[in-house]
Amino acid sequence: MVKKAKANLKKDLAADRATHSPALVLDVDETSVFNAPCLEPVDWDLSGLAVCAVNGDGVATPVLSLYKYARTKHVKVVFITGRPEALAGTTTAELKRLGFSSGFQLVLRPATDTQDSVIPYKSAARATVERHGYTILANVGDQQSDLAGGHSLRRYKLPNPVYLIT
Repeated sequence: MVKKAKANLKKDLAADRATHSPALVLDVDETSVFNAPCLEPVDWDLSGLAVCAVNGDGVATPVLSLYKYARTKHVKVVFITGRPEALAGTTTAELKRLGFSSGFQLVLRPATDTQDSVIPYKSAARATVERHGYTILANVGDQQSDLAGGHSLRRYKLPNPVYLIT
């Protein structure tokens, strides 16, 4: 799926109708960062996800190559994650350690958002990116809730056999 996203991003950037302010939206957990180092020791219990998020112990996924390509083409990269705002520092440090080195914006779920579903939060965050003048060419996530609610030209769902979030 990453190869397809990269090929379409390349095509969209080269098109005559290409936007002057392109953006790429990426989810964090199990999209850009794989949390297996924390999930496997606890037999894939979701408590391992929290441990990885708090400690910043995940590993990079192939999405890193998409990020790097986008940055070479001056595409704004926005990470929109369900991680709480309290983990901003840890998440930024983790992304940088994994090679997502610079030129990105990180949007974390505010403590005031207590809805059961992340769909309203994530779609509103993408709408904000658009209101700032960007065209989201691609939105990449591992959950349908990462992609639901519109606000992107293309959507790519990566497999996640471990858990489902609504």
